[in-house]
Amino acid sequence: MNAMQKMTEGMIKENQPKFEVGDTVRVAVRIKEGDKERIQAFEGTVIAKKHGGVAETFTVRRTSYGVGVERVFPVNSPFVENVEVVRRGKVRRAKLFYLRSRTGKAAKVKEKVEVRNQADQMVYQSEKTLSEVGDKLPESEKAPIQAGIDKLKETLKGEDTDAIKAATEELTQLFYKMSEKLYQQQAPQGDPNMGGQQPGGDPNGGQQYYDADYKVVDDDDQNNK
Repeated sequence: MNAMQKMTEGMIKENQPKFEVGDTVRVAVRIKEGDKERIQAFEGTVIAKKHGGVAETFTVRRTSYGVGVERVFPVNSPFVENVEVVRRGKVRRAKLFYLRSRTGKAAKVKEKVEVRNQADQMVYQSEKTLSEVGDKLPESEKAPIQAGIDKLKETLKGEDTDAIKAATEELTQLFYKMSEKLYQQQAPQGDPNMGGQQPGGDPNGGQQYYDADYKVVDDDDQNNK
């Protein structure tokens, strides 16, 4: 640590806002007007982050009445009250200066919603399946699935994408295990008194099997189609 870092160490905010380039943020700035003080909000897209340490800054751009407006905010400034992330952006660049030459929809950044959409869909599917076939499962097997649903719901309240992915994957594995167990319970089993022949088997030697809907399908019928 050099002398400059030692001097500025106490000037860095402890709870710095977590956002990335491409995110849409709402910056609350403290404005002084004489003896009065008020909070002014500036909402836009983060197009750049520069420097580091006490001198770190970020640039926010928005379009107002067809005119592009940009403001540079010091991260550690006492006049920056807080930075609220409105939505996460999906970008592949460290600087988004190309937005300056675009207008309308072309000037918008795609929102990073794929992970949340998958998580929401997994929660919906799991709750729906559990309500439909829950009576066929013992409580000891339903409890882990319900716990996984509750965990994913709680994770979705935050902004940690990696945590949402991990919780979604965990619930997916539990859901697949439940589906496999239900399939084994509902799949018809062979009658030992029939010499291994499945129920509905062709006594003349033709092969029959069950499709995904547990309906008897004859190989001869399939071949004649």
